[in-house]
Amino acid sequence: MGNFQGWLGNSRESERTWKHALERAERVDPRLRDEILIWLLWELWWGPDPADEGLRRCGDYLERARRSGSKRLEAVALNIRGVLEAYVGRFEEARASHDTGWALLHDLGDPIWWAGAAMLRGELELTAGDPQAAYDALAEGHRVLAEHAETGYLATVVGLQAQAALELGREDEALELTDETERLAQKDDFEPRARLRLVRAVVQARRGGIGRAEELAREAAGLIEPTDYLFLYVNLNLVRAEIARLAGRQEAEREALEKALASAEEKGCLVAMKQIRERLGAL
Repeated sequence: MGNFQGWLGNSRESERTWKHALERAERVDPRLRDEILIWLLWELWWGPDPADEGLRRCGDYLERARRSGSKRLEAVALNIRGVLEAYVGRFEEARASHDTGWALLHDLGDPIWWAGAAMLRGELELTAGDPQAAYDALAEGHRVLAEHAETGYLATVVGLQAQAALELGREDEALELTDETERLAQKDDFEPRARLRLVRAVVQARRGGIGRAEELAREAAGLIEPTDYLFLYVNLNLVRAEIARLAGRQEAEREALEKALASAEEKGCLVAMKQIRERLGAL
């Protein structure tokens, strides 16, 4: 239940459910306890908890993992910590955390968990301003997941790869990757379905299709706004700002940037906050 609630965008509800399950698992099943802690860690990325609180909890879970001997829990804690460290601008530490966690997952011999973590490295590198590094990590995750016919993680990985291709200026490839994302994503898998629309919206706006870009952004908003995935709110409003900029509507651009800033502040994403404030200052 907790996983379904989280995957449908209700992070606060899923966290409550997982914590109820954790109370029971602590008494009867150490393996299940560690599995629940792993999903609580994922929620620290996609949910509304601020990055600094997430980093504190990652540290707590790392200590628990090392006491219990759970290498998978340790690996995921390091991977999630890496993304949150990137959000606050500690890029060298972020890469070191993720490298260590990724190596642990590789040594455990589970290709789906290892390749699925590519989404975290992609987010880390996009935050750090290195879309080529993001693209390379995501492409490798894409390749491995495709070999194992895994669709859930794969849809998110390919959607992020499309975003990285867009940031590299490879618009045609980005569109091809959004088509693949659409084929892979289940009808209620809102995250990749929202992301592919945001990528397509930017391409349309750059090519002069402002009306179609705005339509795609509205569709993405319809998927994102019922959820509490704050990093998607930031992305949504940055895309709205880009469409408004290309359309020459400065007030609409300012309004979208202010909304993006509010979500970035709530998440404690210092890197995004700095970048958005610079753009607002330029206006």
